[in-house]
Amino acid sequence: MPRSDGRRVNRYAIGACCILLFVALQAGLRWAPPTQPVGDQAILEIYTLHAAHGTLTVGPYSRFGWNHPGPMYFYLLAPGYVLSGDREESLLITVLTLNLLSIATMVFVARRYGGPSLAYALMTCLAMLYFRVSRTPGWDFGDLLSNSWNPLSPMLPFALALLLSAALGEGQLRMLPALALVASFVVQTHVAFLPVTAVVVLSAVAMYALLHVPARVVVQPVARGLAWVRVLDGLLAICGGLIAWVLLFGGFDLSVAGHLVTVHALDRLCAYAIALVVVRHAISRRHPRVMRIAHRLVQRAADGSGRGVRWVTARPLPAKTREILVGTAAVLALLWLPPAIEQATHWPGNVVRMAQSLTEASGVNAQAGLAAFSSELVGVLRPSLRVAADGEIFTSASLSIPVAVLAMIQLVLVALGAMWASRSGRRFLAVLAGVCLVASATAFWGMVRARGELFDHLAFWIVMIGIVSLSTIASALAIWIGARFRLAWPWAARHVGIVAALLVAAFAVEGAYHIAARHQQTTFPAERAAARDLYVAIDADLRAHGLSTSPLRVDIAQDAWLVSAGVVLDLYKAGRPLVMDERWARLFAFPVDDPAANPPAARIVLADAADAMRLDNDRGFRLVASRGGVSAYLARTER
Repeated sequence: MPRSDGRRVNRYAIGACCILLFVALQAGLRWAPPTQPVGDQAILEIYTLHAAHGTLTVGPYSRFGWNHPGPMYFYLLAPGYVLSGDREESLLITVLTLNLLSIATMVFVARRYGGPSLAYALMTCLAMLYFRVSRTPGWDFGDLLSNSWNPLSPMLPFALALLLSAALGEGQLRMLPALALVASFVVQTHVAFLPVTAVVVLSAVAMYALLHVPARVVVQPVARGLAWVRVLDGLLAICGGLIAWVLLFGGFDLSVAGHLVTVHALDRLCAYAIALVVVRHAISRRHPRVMRIAHRLVQRAADGSGRGVRWVTARPLPAKTREILVGTAAVLALLWLPPAIEQATHWPGNVVRMAQSLTEASGVNAQAGLAAFSSELVGVLRPSLRVAADGEIFTSASLSIPVAVLAMIQLVLVALGAMWASRSGRRFLAVLAGVCLVASATAFWGMVRARGELFDHLAFWIVMIGIVSLSTIASALAIWIGARFRLAWPWAARHVGIVAALLVAAFAVEGAYHIAARHQQTTFPAERAAARDLYVAIDADLRAHGLSTSPLRVDIAQDAWLVSAGVVLDLYKAGRPLVMDERWARLFAFPVDDPAANPPAARIVLADAADAMRLDNDRGFRLVASRGGVSAYLARTER
């Protein structure tokens, strides 16, 4: 048997064994003690049940009153959840599997297109994040490998999307369907990833297109710059100073000739700076660096004269371009069909509500945004990095000048690495550095423009941009040192696969240990016990009054929602038809109560202390049980 065929058989055998292990672990949960989810975890399970029934068309719920773009995440969770008998740990095992697959694919892409140095640098940075000790009580970084909370679960797939985008920009069109799959998963799971993912993917597509479109290069002799160019450079320096002032110290007001000038709009200042740069480099004829690059391109593609007009030869399109594009279109159509159906069948629809909310006017908190961006971008290098699990909020007081300077140094090193890689002919490394810079700029814009309170979990994913950036810097530095001092690591280059397999196995053990330790199940112990006791009491009461299979309306008090989510989950698992008012129906993705169409047989109210005082005096309701500050009341309705 040829060696290539033997390797293919081995890969298929390993894949089959992994699938069988995944099925065995999920099925084995049927004999594990059941747990009682509450809060967000209970809502995630409810959405997974909707996906298992094939009725889910929206993504996770947002605190702003809409859902995230799509339900792909829950359709991936559903098979294992059904196999496990609707167990909470099933979601953790599925997320751990997806993350291990993402890590293995990241290392494979890095090794194949960036070389052994990039693969080792990436593995080192990932190990620095997930094997460190956490400062968050009750949580460890190993828990992130299996965390099913949707702001955190797409982090590793997002890092994979960065590497796939770099491979596409380098010229590997076959990565496009995989990039469409991974990017769709990341965006649908949490909308915070939408701007940066969209910009990165579009940038990669543009870089790929530039490789295959003949470029008409006009080369002119380098002439002395015009005097007004110095004026533009001065204005650009002033604009840069104003941006730095706003970032570090906030805006200021200035009175000029009796007119009040307010300087605080960071987005406008950045737009002015970009416009100045474009005008300066589009009209001025003094471009020493640009002209040298243009001369080199023309000399390689034409006759070497370096003057006049020449056509730079473009790469031919791959043989299976049409098949790849059709496959990518099919992947996108399949993955985005549920959101499209929801939008077409409802008005205003989730997409419209989300767009309206995201485009509403919001203030710019430059200092809080800079604090979040800088602290997470260099998070792997900070000993004080915390797991985003306890609701820390970034404010202006969170800004650390040393951390911001360290983040700026990292970005400068990435830019220098991109220039060096481009000159050295290492296109993938150069494109990857460019992708990191584009992602960093977009992430910074998103943090500055974030609406409401800037919680740590909304910025924690930027750690992945930092990991890929540091890996790029380390790889470029290792290659430069190796070439300068004629160093070689033949053993390390030959055994990347073995080291990667050991690392993935270590991550698997780390994730499995934290699942077995039940860190995520030990949160909210009192609320979990209260939810279980309330459900048992409600179930017994419904059976005693012949309402075990009747449609129910569930009303929830705001302060009781954490426990109530667990009660609603158990009612849904029992197969009872549930309806709610419009507010809670959006959160739980249940039908809205329509008494004219199908009136419910009974009404359950999960009340807090204030509502309980009112319902105690209402003869239409009777108290079923009261646990943990939540009281359950039941009333029959006329049918």
